[in-house]
This record gives sequence, structure tokens and C-alpha cells, in this order.
Amino acid sequence: MVTNISVLTPPDEISPTTSDNSPNTRNHEGIIKISQHLHIGTLDDLWASSDSYNYQLIINLTSTYVDQTSMSSAQIINHPMNSRDFENLLCTVRQCLPLIDDAYNQKKSILICCRHGYSRACVLAITYFMFKYHHSSQKVYQQLKSIRDLSIDDKYWALLYKLDRLIGGFNQNNN
Repeated sequence: MVTNISVLTPPDEISPTTSDNSPNTRNHEGIIKISQHLHIGTLDDLWASSDSYNYQLIINLTSTYVDQTSMSSAQIINHPMNSRDFENLLCTVRQCLPLIDDAYNQKKSILICCRHGYSRACVLAITYFMFKYHHSSQKVYQQLKSIRDLSIDDKYWALLYKLDRLIGGFNQNNN
């Protein structure tokens, strides 16, 4: 859960970390379990995963198109996310967050994939929890980072900060 954080690191003190692929940060396939129903990883992780057919929603943020027939048991959303384009992030949010929220509330297993399995996937996961729990990106990131070692590139932090300012109305009291 994203609540109950008393002290947060100021945004300028948060520095990206690097996952070392140790057993306590990623499972053997490389997929990171963010919450009971939400996971992040790469397409390669998905294909290598013994659980690949257990995901009911797969959000693919890469430019590689995944055909629905390749994963017949899952709903697949192919939505390439450009790292430097805020409008693309907003479009991704508008398309994907309602689907993630619906699947999450129904306790379905969700996988968010990006090229390296951390920055873009983390951004979308953080954005989902920002909207769900009305918290800032820093608060959500700190909570998720306390569960798992996560890494977000600086250019993606810039998008999250911009999103924080855009939706800052409900985040002002929950930083």
C-alpha cells in the first residue's frame, strides 16, 4: 500500500539506483513484483517467464508490437512510450490507467513491459499509484523502493515531475 510514509527524500536527493538482479530485487525471470497484482519487466522477461500465461493484462510500452494471438489468455495493449515526450505520457496514461485500474480492482495479474524493464514501466506503475492513492511521484517511488530496488532514468523523472505539477492540486497535501 502507498500510504503511511512519514519522511520523504526531497526530489533533488533522489538518485536513480541500478538493479543488481539479485534474488531480492528480481525473480529469476527478471520480472519485478511491485504489488500483489502488478509486475514490471521486459518482453524478453515475459517470453522467458514460466508465468507468462498467467498475466491477464499486459501493457507493452516498447516499439515491438505483440500480437494478441501470441498471448491468447491476456489482454495486450501495445502503446510505445517515448521517453522525452510529455504528451505521449499523457496519452499513455489516458489509455492505460483505466485498464490497469479495472484489472487491479478485479485482482487480475498485470505486467507492464518496457525495453529495459525499469524506467518506463516504473513511470507507468508510479503514475497509476499517484492517481489511485492521490500521492506525489516521490511519495509513491519511496514506498515502492522500500519494497523493491527500482531505477528510473533522469529523463523519466522529468516527466513525473511535470505530471506532479499538472495534477499538483491533490498532491499538495500528500507529499
